[in-house]
Amino acid sequence: MSPNRKIIQYKYSSYQTSLLSKIQSLDREINETTNAILEAQTVRVRSFFSQEGNFWNGLQRKIVDSNAQKSVAWHQRQLFDLKIERNKLQDHFDKLAGRFWLKKIIRFSIALALILLIVLIVTASLFAFISLLPILTLFFFTLLCLKASKSKN
Repeated sequence: MSPNRKIIQYKYSSYQTSLLSKIQSLDREINETTNAILEAQTVRVRSFFSQEGNFWNGLQRKIVDSNAQKSVAWHQRQLFDLKIERNKLQDHFDKLAGRFWLKKIIRFSIALALILLIVLIVTASLFAFISLLPILTLFFFTLLCLKASKSKN
């Protein structure tokens, strides 16, 4: 072993730096697109709750709602495409930085843990229902008897 046991930190290459700047610009575009979706949804809500006094106001409201709906749909498609592009760039950057498989393993572990948690909750709920079944049966049988006794009177 060498007596020199320093931790060596490598600086990012210019390619990695350009990837980071592209990812950051995509993040800004994603934020802008999300804000545009929120603004279009706000316009839709305002037009929905606007006072409909006559035919022209109703027609105007329908036009505004239609345009806002088209805008929301377009921005959602744009947001979807931006997120896909960002994920591709992030994966490429992670491969260059040596963190790709670590992140994949962490994502897989989280997904597996969530699935196991859901299965555990469903199983526990099923067992709780089965254990409460005699009590629920007794309760409904008592109600049935009470209704039958009231109908006799």
